[in-house]
Amino acid sequence: FYFFHWMTDVSGAEGLPLAGAEKFTLRFPKAVLVSFLWSIPFLSKLAEQTETEVVETYLVERFLEALPEQDLPQGADAVARMRIAVMAQSGARFALDGFRDAPHIVQ
Repeated sequence: FYFFHWMTDVSGAEGLPLAGAEKFTLRFPKAVLVSFLWSIPFLSKLAEQTETEVVETYLVERFLEALPEQDLPQGADAVARMRIAVMAQSGARFALDGFRDAPHIVQ
């Protein structure tokens, strides 16, 4: 839901109907557009799974694609580490190193 809301918001930000399409095809970073398109099949899972289950499945798949040589995170901060890796995109290793080295309030 949030993905489509954001996507329609971005495409509708231009006054002319075709200008929104141009924003995606001409001015949008290719890596971001590819990432969005890659995520679309996960939306169909909302008919059978909870939103939380779909997001967790998505995070696992994106993590494995971004860092295939690393094991999936385990423990209380596993979801946080997967989200950081997904958000950092090509800088996932650096972001996870920073998270690991940062002082934590709760261990």
